[in-house]
Amino acid sequence: MAQFDVSLLSGGAIKASMEGQAPPSPRLQILGIKGFTNDSRGGGAQKYRIQVSDGIHCGAGMLATQLNEKITSNEISKYCIVRVDKMLINSIGAKKVMIFIKLTVLYSAQDVGGMLGTPRQLNSDSTDSNSVTPTVKDEPLARPPLAQRSQVGVAPAPVAPQPIQTPPRFYGNSAQRTGGMGGASNLMQSPGGGTKNVVPITALNPYQNKWTIKARVTSKPPLRHYNNSRGEGRILTLEFVDHSGEIRATAFNEDADRFFPNVEVNKVYYVSRGRIKPANKIYYANNDYELTLGAETTIEEVEGKEYMFMYT
Repeated sequence: MAQFDVSLLSGGAIKASMEGQAPPSPRLQILGIKGFTNDSRGGGAQKYRIQVSDGIHCGAGMLATQLNEKITSNEISKYCIVRVDKMLINSIGAKKVMIFIKLTVLYSAQDVGGMLGTPRQLNSDSTDSNSVTPTVKDEPLARPPLAQRSQVGVAPAPVAPQPIQTPPRFYGNSAQRTGGMGGASNLMQSPGGGTKNVVPITALNPYQNKWTIKARVTSKPPLRHYNNSRGEGRILTLEFVDHSGEIRATAFNEDADRFFPNVEVNKVYYVSRGRIKPANKIYYANNDYELTLGAETTIEEVEGKEYMFMYT
């Protein structure tokens, strides 16, 4: 029988992760879970914030939407111990947030029975805090059916600009070039001299014509060739992840040829314009929508690890 003490946790893993030196597959304990939606009326996609501990420090994070089922089934619950198989650290100004993409439950909350150790909150500058052990409030978790996404998403607050030392690479039609990025702000210069907001992936919906996301490419299979009644063609499939969730994108024929050699897995890009349509849940269940990238789409690489970094 396992001895449930703080030695089961990967002490120091949270601090190391925030500093870009995360250990492989750290073990953390869940200290609290809170459900929310992006729509104040309760009609948006269900999301979950969690509080985690490595036995020394504790910190806040978010679950990717594909982990929702583990919450509603109580597989992930307060005091269980999980192994982090895949995680993203998202930087929003000076704040860093853990985004958990893949977790494996090692010990159930019922088996563990309580909090291990006396973890302290980690300061924003990654130095130890002398504060007392945080109190995590239990949040009642409803088990709603799959919610329909709201028509209007909530854009994130602007973040402090940061310098880019090298000009970003740009993939798209030359007429759509934005003229370069001045920093990590959520505002980009448009060709007409105006600005447009960078929105989280979970805010995308079919009623938007102009949008930009900043996301990491997590999957890029080889081009798939097909032959049907309409003729032969090629399909490119990409998966993007940001701090709010993930979404699949597809491009066909000439557009697939244009983007395939220039987009790389684990790099971060600004993606603008494209068709947003309901996802076929038989083939893709991680978002209510998916993207079709066309002639109007632009993809611009975000340089520098100060924006996002990932470990697997």
